[in-house]
Amino acid sequence: MDIIAFGNRVRAARERLGITQEDLAARVGMSPSHMSIVERGVKVPRMDTVVKLANELDVSADFLLQDSITQSRNNQLLSSIMELPEKERDLLLHKVNTSKK
Repeated sequence: MDIIAFGNRVRAARERLGITQEDLAARVGMSPSHMSIVERGVKVPRMDTVVKLANELDVSADFLLQDSITQSRNNQLLSSIMELPEKERDLLLHKVNTSKK
Protein backbone atom coordinates (compact mmCIF):
# COMPACT_ATOMS: atom_id res chain seq x y z
CA MET A 1 0.00 0.00 0.00
CA ASP A 2 1.24 3.45 -0.89
CA ILE A 3 0.60 5.17 2.44
CA ILE A 4 1.77 8.55 1.14
CA ALA A 5 -0.81 8.39 -1.67
CA PHE A 6 -3.45 7.34 0.88
CA GLY A 7 -2.61 10.35 3.06
CA ASN A 8 -2.65 12.67 0.04
CA ARG A 9 -6.13 11.43 -0.93
CA VAL A 10 -7.39 12.00 2.63
CA ARG A 11 -5.93 15.52 2.63
CA ALA A 12 -7.33 16.38 -0.82
CA ALA A 13 -10.80 15.14 0.09
CA ARG A 14 -10.72 17.05 3.39
CA GLU A 15 -9.60 20.25 1.69
CA ARG A 16 -12.28 19.81 -0.99
CA LEU A 17 -14.85 19.89 1.84
CA GLY A 18 -13.17 22.91 3.44
CA ILE A 19 -12.69 21.32 6.86
CA THR A 20 -9.63 21.39 9.07
CA GLN A 21 -7.56 18.44 10.22
CA GLU A 22 -8.84 19.10 13.73
CA ASP A 23 -12.49 18.96 12.60
CA LEU A 24 -11.99 15.74 10.66
CA ALA A 25 -10.05 14.17 13.53
CA ALA A 26 -12.88 14.96 15.95
CA ARG A 27 -15.49 13.54 13.56
CA VAL A 28 -13.69 10.20 13.26
CA GLY A 29 -12.52 9.95 16.87
CA MET A 30 -8.80 10.48 16.54
CA SER A 31 -6.41 13.11 17.80
CA PRO A 32 -5.36 15.99 15.52
CA SER A 33 -1.75 14.82 15.75
CA HIS A 34 -2.72 11.33 14.59
CA MET A 35 -4.69 12.87 11.69
CA SER A 36 -1.54 14.75 10.71
CA ILE A 37 0.42 11.49 10.78
CA VAL A 38 -2.17 9.86 8.50
CA GLU A 39 -2.20 12.76 6.03
CA ARG A 40 1.60 12.84 5.87
CA GLY A 41 1.63 9.15 5.00
CA VAL A 42 3.52 8.06 8.07
CA LYS A 43 0.88 5.59 9.23
CA VAL A 44 -2.37 4.11 7.93
CA PRO A 45 -5.29 4.08 10.37
CA ARG A 46 -7.20 0.96 11.36
CA MET A 47 -9.81 -0.27 8.89
CA ASP A 48 -12.74 0.96 10.98
CA THR A 49 -11.19 4.43 10.93
CA VAL A 50 -10.69 4.22 7.16
CA VAL A 51 -14.44 3.58 6.84
CA LYS A 52 -15.22 6.54 9.14
CA LEU A 53 -12.87 8.74 7.09
CA ALA A 54 -14.55 7.69 3.85
CA ASN A 55 -17.99 8.47 5.27
CA GLU A 56 -16.96 11.87 6.67
CA LEU A 57 -15.10 12.81 3.48
CA ASP A 58 -18.00 11.69 1.26
CA VAL A 59 -15.76 9.34 -0.72
CA SER A 60 -15.67 5.57 -1.05
CA ALA A 61 -13.20 3.42 0.83
CA ASP A 62 -12.15 2.25 -2.65
CA PHE A 63 -11.14 5.82 -3.43
CA LEU A 64 -8.94 6.05 -0.34
CA LEU A 65 -7.46 2.58 -0.81
CA GLN A 66 -7.33 2.59 -4.60
CA ASP A 67 -3.72 1.48 -4.90
CA SER A 68 -4.46 -1.46 -2.59
CA ILE A 69 -7.59 -2.68 -4.33
CA THR A 70 -7.76 -3.96 -7.88
CA GLN A 71 -10.00 -1.43 -9.51
CA SER A 72 -12.77 -2.29 -11.84
CA ARG A 73 -13.74 0.10 -14.61
CA ASN A 74 -16.62 1.35 -12.44
CA ASN A 75 -14.28 2.07 -9.52
CA GLN A 76 -11.95 4.00 -11.81
CA LEU A 77 -14.90 6.05 -13.07
CA LEU A 78 -16.05 6.71 -9.51
CA SER A 79 -12.56 7.76 -8.46
CA SER A 80 -12.35 10.18 -11.37
CA ILE A 81 -15.74 11.65 -10.54
CA MET A 82 -14.86 12.03 -6.84
CA GLU A 83 -11.80 14.07 -7.77
CA LEU A 84 -14.02 16.68 -9.46
CA PRO A 85 -15.05 19.78 -7.55
CA GLU A 86 -18.50 19.44 -5.95
CA LYS A 87 -20.16 21.82 -8.43
CA GLU A 88 -18.90 19.78 -11.37
CA ARG A 89 -20.05 16.53 -9.75
CA ASP A 90 -23.52 18.02 -9.23
CA LEU A 91 -23.64 19.15 -12.85
CA LEU A 92 -22.56 15.70 -14.04
CA LEU A 93 -25.21 14.03 -11.89
CA HIS A 94 -27.85 16.39 -13.28
CA LYS A 95 -26.79 15.54 -16.85
CA VAL A 96 -26.93 11.82 -16.14
CA ASN A 97 -30.36 12.09 -14.55
CA THR A 98 -31.79 14.16 -17.41
CA SER A 99 -30.34 11.83 -20.04
CA LYS A 100 -32.17 8.85 -18.48
CA LYS A 101 -35.60 10.40 -19.20
